Parts: sequence; C-alpha cells; structure tokens
Amino acid sequence: MGSGPGWPTISCTSRAPRDEIHGADNTIKALKTMFTPVAKFTGHKVRQIWEAEGVDGVAIEMDVYYRRIKDNKDFVITCTDIYRLRGDKIGEWRVNADVSPLLLD
Repeated sequence: MGSGPGWPTISCTSRAPRDEIHGADNTIKALKTMFTPVAKFTGHKVRQIWEAEGVDGVAIEMDVYYRRIKDNKDFVITCTDIYRLRGDKIGEWRVNADVSPLLLD
C-alpha cells in the first residue's frame, strides 16, 4: 500500500496472529513477504464502503484477485478492511480476510 493522489499519508498498524506491524514500510514488507512466494496480486474490486457519522474511520468490503504461483490458478480472497483514522493518517488497519482459496489445492 502506498500514498498517492487521494490517499492520506499512511501510518498503519496491523494485528495478525503474530506480532503487531507498525508503519507503512513495515506493513508493505510484511505483506510482500507473506504473499510474494505464493501468489501474485492481479487486482481488486470494491463491493461496498461504509462511513458512519461520528466515527473517524471507514470499512471497505472487497474482492482481491490473485494468481497462485505453484499452479498459475486464479483465485479471489474476499475481505473487509477497517481503517481507523488519526487526523489525515491511518492509525489502525484491520483486515478480515478469507484466505482459504490460497491454501486449497
């Protein structure tokens, strides 16, 4: 993930079954380490975006498209990302994803 037109400066924290990851650079590195050996990102499609009044954040439901390295098979990971903002930065980023297609043969 990076910054660009329309994106705030990114500072994120990811919580997974392992240690927390702090900062945009460390988050990008962790995602590349996790996915690069097994799959290639090919795109995504946003299904829905939720913003609630009085809440400094947003939830995004999306399909993320990958191609598995070992068999060149395309698959989709469905996920919901929750971004909690602190000013113009992402203060917390939670990803709830169904990664089972990545693991299936």
